[in-house]
Amino acid sequence: MVSIQTSSIEKKDKLSVYNLNYPIIKSDNKKNIINNINHRIYEDIIAFKSAIEDIAYCKNNCLSCISTDYYITYNNNGIISIPIEFSQLDGLYNISYINSYNYDINLEKEINIKDIFNSETDYMEIITKKIDNKIIYKLK
Repeated sequence: MVSIQTSSIEKKDKLSVYNLNYPIIKSDNKKNIINNINHRIYEDIIAFKSAIEDIAYCKNNCLSCISTDYYITYNNNGIISIPIEFSQLDGLYNISYINSYNYDINLEKEINIKDIFNSETDYMEIITKKIDNKIIYKLK
């Protein structure tokens, strides 16, 4: 099992407010995958911050608030799953997206959705049906 610590980047000036929280994975087992995951997450956070700064530079006098939050949805048997929500509040518009970081530490590899299903399973069909059913349920 690995432990997760929170790191953050905070900034406040007259046109922007940043509160970027992100995980740092710690482990007694010094596997290279831990450094790779931490580096990938940090690079994604910095890329998000940089992209927003570039947009804010073009838009004079528009307040922009950006944040990231993460959740540890699974951390057991050497497998971790950490979704991070990237959010931007720009004027009256709130834009968000989620990127998930799923890894098998023991095998030192990223886990993709196709890895969860056996090769004969049409997982896209299963997921599409689940999403369609949720939409139908919400519309009722």
